[in-house]
Amino acid sequence: MLPVVYAGWRMADLLGFSVRSQPTPGDIAEIAEVLPDKVRQRIIGEFDGLPNDVAFRINAIECSLM
Repeated sequence: MLPVVYAGWRMADLLGFSVRSQPTPGDIAEIAEVLPDKVRQRIIGEFDGLPNDVAFRINAIECSLM
């Protein structure tokens, strides 16, 4: 479970959803190394569309709280 949490935290930083004011530089292939092969390939293949998907889902949750 820890590798999944680590990869998620690093990907959030890389996508600009960092708890710090600036994104942490990194490489998605390096970050995804800790994930199982099938998941790693999917994450790397879909990474370009991930920022919009994450932002959309966060916005939907925030709007549902109003």
